[in-house]
Amino acid sequence: MSEKFFHLNKLELTPSLMKEKDTISLHDIFNTPGEIYSVTLTTFVFDLQWLFDELPILTKIPVQFIHNGTLNYFDQLLIQEYKDFETFSVPLKKGCHHVKIMIILYEGGLRFVLSTANLIPLDYNLKSQGIYIKDFKPSESSTILNEKGTHFLTTLQSYFTSVNVTISYLSDFDYSTIDGWLLLSIPGIHKGNDLNKYGMKQVYDILNNKLHVQFNNHCTIAAQASSLGLFTNQYRRELSLCLTNQPESKFQIIWPTEDFIRTSETGYHGSCSFFLRSNFVKTWENYFYKFLPPFPRHLIQPHIKTYVIYEEDIPKYGILTSSNISGAAWGKPTNSSLEINNYEMGMLFIDNFTLTRFPLPYDIKQSTKYSSIDIPWINDINHEVVDVDGYIIKDNNFIKLV
Repeated sequence: MSEKFFHLNKLELTPSLMKEKDTISLHDIFNTPGEIYSVTLTTFVFDLQWLFDELPILTKIPVQFIHNGTLNYFDQLLIQEYKDFETFSVPLKKGCHHVKIMIILYEGGLRFVLSTANLIPLDYNLKSQGIYIKDFKPSESSTILNEKGTHFLTTLQSYFTSVNVTISYLSDFDYSTIDGWLLLSIPGIHKGNDLNKYGMKQVYDILNNKLHVQFNNHCTIAAQASSLGLFTNQYRRELSLCLTNQPESKFQIIWPTEDFIRTSETGYHGSCSFFLRSNFVKTWENYFYKFLPPFPRHLIQPHIKTYVIYEEDIPKYGILTSSNISGAAWGKPTNSSLEINNYEMGMLFIDNFTLTRFPLPYDIKQSTKYSSIDIPWINDINHEVVDVDGYIIKDNNFIKLV
């Protein structure tokens, strides 16, 4: 079986990127086999004017738009003329709404899309993203969902219930062909019967109680994200235990160096989606591995989030997700509860798992451990070596020098 679990986004920055195969564009996502009837979109940040320019169909059909925070004045004016464009704000005192999925109802089917990209041009046009896309047929009277399909539906319903959104037709489709296990984080302190439904504990539950996965040898967790929280020894052991059943699995944190960001296609201006605070660096420094993408993405910054678990040197399973490496995303466990700050969603792929089917955005052969001269990208310090566009960063300001 060679079909990929997901695809990287299509980029058109260079002739070589334009020739890249097996990529998906925003327009490809909306190229459905039948006429589109309605759409549900979710995102963290967004640019509605750009979205309407790219996808005019969104101004002509019913749309449910779920987003973090509130609409600004100009967005409110923009959507006034589109009566079927319904917005759902998810304001949180701490944490954020970080889910990025699409539900597209069309004649003859339903399309589910899980992406790591926000609905902004920077994410779709200039960064490396992962996009999972799957079409489902309507259920028949004799349809009985398998365990994976049931898990997908109930997890999806749990998310929409938590953000007070109703999609009446969700139960009308057969999800038995889903390629992986849907992962969900919902803000709150989860305990009792809810303890294993979300975050890192949900991964543990899937591996142990649904799949009965055995880890007989030492494991490595290769984690690549765009934001790193506080990585204490206790948190590292808890995350390791949930992902591998082993509290001391080896971590490889695939993270860009300052030099990579500086010389990349988007330079310092593209770094706005990377978050590693200077006071957290000490907790990560023993685990850094270089982010070095292969040609033709060798100069493209990532926004994709991937986790690959190896047993010895053999890849066991992989996760594509919105979740960065933080307690806010995966949850902070105690003996009897799990506290989560963010809404997150991802997919765990394990059946017939190979790296050929799981297109990593970096070259595993070149992504070696940091040397003594490698400096990780840190977002809250000055960067005074001129970048590819002639800028430096000083006191959180971009200053043009060349």
